[in-house]
Amino acid sequence: DFVKIFMKFSILIPTYNGGKILRQTLKSILSQSFTSFEIIICDDASSDNTIEIIKSFQDERIKIFEFTQNVGYAKNLQRCFVFTFLFRRQHLTSTHNHES
Repeated sequence: DFVKIFMKFSILIPTYNGGKILRQTLKSILSQSFTSFEIIICDDASSDNTIEIIKSFQDERIKIFEFTQNVGYAKNLQRCFVFTFLFRRQHLTSTHNHES
């Protein structure tokens, strides 16, 4: 399980009102033949249909984190990195505890 977790890579998408391009972006990513990845999306308080578009994709590889305070691109990208780290750490801990 350790190898499965860390052989996967993360695609980070910090968004803010990205509704116009997000559907095509996600379709393109999800159509790839390589499937061992997760998509971490941090929404920076969008006021358009960004969230609805993301939620319309029923794919367990997509992890969405919605925020109500806009912090700008750099800090929102940092959020993506933090959630990637926390998600993998939580998954690794959970897997390790089940094996004990």
